[in-house]
Amino acid sequence: MFKKIISAIILLLTLAFIVTPSYLYWDTFHEYGISSKNQDWSNFGSFFGGFYSAAFGLISIFILSSTLYLTLDYNKKQLTQLKSDSIKNLLVHHINSLNEKMNNRQNIFYSPANQRNLHLSENQYIDSLQNRFKINIAVDRENIPNWRFNPIKTTHEVLTDTKISYPEELTVILNILGIINRIKEEQLRNEAINLFSSLTYRNRTYWLVSYAYFNNDEAKECIVKYPKLWALADGLMPEL
Repeated sequence: MFKKIISAIILLLTLAFIVTPSYLYWDTFHEYGISSKNQDWSNFGSFFGGFYSAAFGLISIFILSSTLYLTLDYNKKQLTQLKSDSIKNLLVHHINSLNEKMNNRQNIFYSPANQRNLHLSENQYIDSLQNRFKINIAVDRENIPNWRFNPIKTTHEVLTDTKISYPEELTVILNILGIINRIKEEQLRNEAINLFSSLTYRNRTYWLVSYAYFNNDEAKECIVKYPKLWALADGLMPEL
């Protein structure tokens, strides 16, 4: 759109510079007819030459300025795109690293009922955390008048009761949260958050993000600012 406007302005200015002096010259001197003197033709050439030299010089400056502006604007957009791609690539790198660590993780679950650590598969581990979450909700419902669902409180209780720890994964999730927190452009930040959500498994990363929230102030600050990072795992929403 901007390019079309610039082109239209240049065309109009060019026509105006060409037509206006010709009309003024003809309107002033046409009554004298066409001269046969060299001096008159010399003056005629000097008039148009001087005017059009200045006019086309001005148009050239305008075109050059417009070209420079468009070039700078294009370079700025390219730089922004390169920066955006660089951030996304770095984020994907850390997400892949996190997924690899989560895939190879030894899921140790402390059972309050048995009072011992259990080595579980990932599915068993997630199910055990979900069951503990539901147990705590049932207990709170029974003992707290006017109970209301508070996922933050219940999640913290589950992490404490089961002694959940993510020593190796914590560094990676902090890197991911740090990248997202440092993004100033809202659109790019939303893309980064959606990228994190789409490339990770919510049912397992929920507990990792929760662990980071309760154990690191910078992570807590980032999660509070961008709560979409802390999507509730499946099966944790009670029937109200």
